[in-house]
Amino acid sequence: MKIAVLVGSLRKNSFNRLLFNEILRKNIADIEFIEAEIGKLPLYNQDLEDNPQNEVKDFVNIIKNADGVLFITAEYNYSIPGVLKNGIDWGSRQFGERKHAFFEKPVGIMSASMGVFGGVRAQLHLRQVCVFLNTYTMAQPEFILPSAHEKFDENGVLNDEFSKRMLNKFLSSFKDWVEKFKA
Repeated sequence: MKIAVLVGSLRKNSFNRLLFNEILRKNIADIEFIEAEIGKLPLYNQDLEDNPQNEVKDFVNIIKNADGVLFITAEYNYSIPGVLKNGIDWGSRQFGERKHAFFEKPVGIMSASMGVFGGVRAQLHLRQVCVFLNTYTMAQPEFILPSAHEKFDENGVLNDEFSKRMLNKFLSSFKDWVEKFKA
């Protein structure tokens, strides 16, 4: 099973990046997590659609070839970061195809934040965007990581036992969710 991962923060040691690294360390059987890099994409401009840059083509192909999509997002001003929205905008273009890259993909959403709400408002906005993208977004269980700055050790390893259990529950459920939609 291939899962395209969009990490919604450009900061090198963002808590969402640390969360993705934690997932990679788990080395979950039968799942290959492939990052669809959003940081190198140009700002979305419809004038560029006829001749998209290689970064755009690579990004779109990672999503198209994946069995599911996992968003791991920060929350900026009660919403998703602009760089993540930019990636979604590129991925939602059809590029001469009948369907865009996200169309009918099973989706999971995670977030981490220093705040007490853990990015839940960003998740809500992202869920609204996913409605238009016509994805199958997993509703439960949710994964939020509030007070993320207190949940990783100095090496960037998740050290909060409750969060570890919730992460395992989320990932197990997401794997089952994606399996339901595999062709």
